[in-house]
Amino acid sequence: SADLYGSDIALLNLVKNLDKKRFSPIVCLPHSGILEQELKKANINVVVVPMPVLGRMFLNPKGIYKILKKIPLSLKIIRNIIKDKKIDIIHSNTLSIFIGAIGAKLFRVKHIWHVHEIITHPKWLSFIFPWIVWMGADKVVANSNQTASYLKSKCPFIKKKLFIILNGIDNRKFKLDFEQNFLRKRYNLPFNDIIITLIGRINRLKGQILLLDTIPQILRENPFTFFLMVGEP
Repeated sequence: SADLYGSDIALLNLVKNLDKKRFSPIVCLPHSGILEQELKKANINVVVVPMPVLGRMFLNPKGIYKILKKIPLSLKIIRNIIKDKKIDIIHSNTLSIFIGAIGAKLFRVKHIWHVHEIITHPKWLSFIFPWIVWMGADKVVANSNQTASYLKSKCPFIKKKLFIILNGIDNRKFKLDFEQNFLRKRYNLPFNDIIITLIGRINRLKGQILLLDTIPQILRENPFTFFLMVGEP
């Protein structure tokens, strides 16, 4: 996407911190957005390419037609970028973008597939995607041990291509003298009680329902507990 969620921030950190003497990154985004603005602030080349992006809304005949319709134009743009800029490596930053794998095969460049997701539903897609990644990538990067386990459980052959690289955090953003109790003051919460905070996009896969289901048990064991959810829908 061109937002600033987890995998978007990971991509931003990656290209901003590459050794500029060895690498010259060009980022292709499916549309304009805040990520494009942040990349341009860091003097990173950005190209908006009408790439087909897989999502649940595309798991129907109409959605599949929309995906297939975008493939020829996006491949043409990617081919021109590879040719004009003498591209050596394509890096696909998410499972939902498969055009990088197709472009790499067609135009004979190396392909790294960076996997941030664990797909659970639908079951057939959960099984098929790791095999597509195995066939479509020269190297596969998983963002966690859990993501790597998911890929290996569905496609054992992927082990030879698979590396685990945890997402980095730029700790220069965090100030040691930051006011730690500002949330307690803002929401008038007692200073000695426990606060449990879940940070993440409001989404079925992020775990907000799991926390809600667990709250009664937590409150039975410790009634002096408060809960915060932070995130956008």
